[in-house]
Amino acid sequence: MESLHGSQIILQMARRVFIVEDSPLTRATISDGLQNLNFEVVGVADCEDDAKVWLDANPDGWDLAIVDLFLREGTGAGVVRYSRRRGYLQPIVVVTNHYIPDIVDHTQRLGADTVLKKSDDLEELWKYCATLPL
Repeated sequence: MESLHGSQIILQMARRVFIVEDSPLTRATISDGLQNLNFEVVGVADCEDDAKVWLDANPDGWDLAIVDLFLREGTGAGVVRYSRRRGYLQPIVVVTNHYIPDIVDHTQRLGADTVLKKSDDLEELWKYCATLPL
């Protein structure tokens, strides 16, 4: 994306996002919303094992991960735990329809930067993503 600042053209790099979500519709909704915030989807996975493989193949290839808590196989909590044990420091946002205080606390103890409700039409996700530095 380019923006004009005085007589200079400033190139703004898209932030790279990895999405772990088993619902194609939700994945598409997240992807579409992130494009408006200058994010580029660089990878997707729909289960815990595929997410781990992608993360190991692309340790520096992402700036943010958005992870659903309950996946087709495995869990988003497992993805968060794995990411932090591997030393990945990028922000990880967990989204869930099961926003229960014990689950939220557990997921954050594993290393999620924040846990958000999917049922809020992802408005909180957009707000969070908009605050991330370029």
